[in-house]
Amino acid sequence: MDTEWSFGCVGTDHKLAGVSFREVFALDEKEVLQSLGLLQEIHGIRDVLIISTCHRTEVFYSSVQKDAIQEEKIIKILCLVKGVPYQDSLKDSFFFLRDKEETVRRLFRISIGLESGVLGDVQISGQVKNSYRISVEASHQHATMSAALHRLMHTIFYTHKCIAQETSFHQGAVSVPAVAVDWIENMFSTEKKPNILVVGMGKIGQDICRNLSRISAEVAVTNRTQKKAEHMSKTWGFKLIDYKQIKKQIAQTDVLISCVQRKEPLWKRNDFLSKENQCRYVLDLSVPRSVEPNVAKVSGILLHNVDDLLNATAQTLNERQAEVRKVEELLEDGIKEFLDWEKEHKSFFTIQKLKQAFEKLRQEEMSRHLKSCTSKEKKKIDQVTRGLLQRILKYPAIHMKEACRRGEAEELDQILRNLFDLEKVQHRKT
Repeated sequence: MDTEWSFGCVGTDHKLAGVSFREVFALDEKEVLQSLGLLQEIHGIRDVLIISTCHRTEVFYSSVQKDAIQEEKIIKILCLVKGVPYQDSLKDSFFFLRDKEETVRRLFRISIGLESGVLGDVQISGQVKNSYRISVEASHQHATMSAALHRLMHTIFYTHKCIAQETSFHQGAVSVPAVAVDWIENMFSTEKKPNILVVGMGKIGQDICRNLSRISAEVAVTNRTQKKAEHMSKTWGFKLIDYKQIKKQIAQTDVLISCVQRKEPLWKRNDFLSKENQCRYVLDLSVPRSVEPNVAKVSGILLHNVDDLLNATAQTLNERQAEVRKVEELLEDGIKEFLDWEKEHKSFFTIQKLKQAFEKLRQEEMSRHLKSCTSKEKKKIDQVTRGLLQRILKYPAIHMKEACRRGEAEELDQILRNLFDLEKVQHRKT
């Protein structure tokens, strides 16, 4: 990173687009890997991090060229991966960040939960860590991840830890699964135990099961891969249902919670028209949605999707809102720490180039004047001049570090580059 590290973002989220748009560009892990591979083939793009959850799909990237052409290429790749025809009108539902500090702040805020559908959502930290893991694994094949992105992510994780220790921002149950279960508990508080069917044992489904274990209910679980459902059944003592029988199970279900990932809806209007059907509430926690919207038109059925469950209890949200100022102060400390490191890291390469420029001069002078010297004399002069060079370079390095602390590194960095024409020096990894 011997040039200015840049950072930008192309994305869409729940504030900009509804679930009907977001579900089109929701990426599973396989699609994220495919997108990473295609994005890293674009000239100049590296440090790609893709965060895709039910609330957002955002592509963070480093590139010298951050303009409308590059941003259009990124959207076209998302369209290619999802099999969606590209149209210029799609840009209206995406946002574009080109300023490095603004983009860094965006990633911090997402990772901490300040930009979540539910303020302080505790799940987002794990989702960001998983996105980072996928990017790291993909970068091993393409060698496209710099020290800057690694440092940024670990600074974010450390800041998250500080916020957890020093505030109550992440306390209370207001994640989508927790809100869903609270809602069910309130709906059946004066009735018999509700019969609940949970379909899909991915991350959301598992979180739903963990939250359901704290309320009084008869819970049945199922999954296309039976092993995951068996694990949840044994862990929480829930009834295990054969995935092939889920449509029949509806007749005995009060609440259906669908958490499956698939391109087409699993549940359709006809599934709820039987006279024997007792299902009253349907919670669709999938993105893309796994329940056809017109199920809401069936008499006696109340359908909620992810967007409908984003209003958590007022008390918990108010408590978290009261902590936002402190959280943002800690977040700004983390951002400053990273940007200071990034300036110092850039300056390190300037000092390395200065060292290489001086070493080249030393070698040239040695070659010119030591032709008649003996091997012993050459060795001694080599040692003396190397030591002298190290002492000379010591002072620019010290002043550069001090300039970084004072926020004056960029000015000194540019002076050194201009004074010694360092742009012509090819950086070598040592």
